[in-house]
Amino acid sequence: MALNDSLFVTDSSKPSHVIIAGLRTHDWYRQNPALAKLDSALANKAGLDSLFVVGRNIYQAACGGANGAISYLNAFMANTDGFNKQRRKALMDGMLFEIFFDSKGNIRAQPKNRYFEEVFQLQQHKELSDSFAFISECLLTHADRFHAIPGKSRQITLDVVSKKKLGNKHAIKEVRFDGADILREDNDAFGLLSETPGFEELSLQKFEKRLSDEMAVPSRLLAVTYMFDKSTKPKLLFPEGKTTRKL
Repeated sequence: MALNDSLFVTDSSKPSHVIIAGLRTHDWYRQNPALAKLDSALANKAGLDSLFVVGRNIYQAACGGANGAISYLNAFMANTDGFNKQRRKALMDGMLFEIFFDSKGNIRAQPKNRYFEEVFQLQQHKELSDSFAFISECLLTHADRFHAIPGKSRQITLDVVSKKKLGNKHAIKEVRFDGADILREDNDAFGLLSETPGFEELSLQKFEKRLSDEMAVPSRLLAVTYMFDKSTKPKLLFPEGKTTRKL
């Protein structure tokens, strides 16, 4: 029921379930006070499955714009100081699971990546290594959806092939990973294209953020090489209807 959390029924007599119920309201004025109750005293008495669902709902609430949940993600280590190891792990496991799996426990068509970067920055804390091992194991059976399984800390190097245009602009022709061009048609966007697809103009920063989001690779593990001098602050022309997602 924790994995398929649409079936998780809350019990108002359990403090951790009260937090879950508050987070599920999609009402910031109820979500933020509910999460404020999550301290080490409460967490260390809660069940692991309950904390897993709390973690899922913290990430969900953050993606919905709840400031309390966003702050909680950004200061996760401080906020969970005093949690015993298994309780902190259960909470982190839930947050990671929510990124990749829906409320029925099925793999998402696309990761819920609004705060992907913030969560995966936490991979640098050795105390959380078991959680990232957990999510990479969950994703093993879905390896065909990723260029590199998230959670593995693999450094990814991409080579961008482009063509120079006027005005210090460069049209993206290929994005090469392990010797192969991974730039492909985005079937999800195909119906939205005009008869003469053009380009989306991006800064280097926004282009690399797009690569990170589409490939589910944290920016710190992504190295991108170009055919031009980045210091000139060029604009990149990303072809409409294309993506670097695996599937």
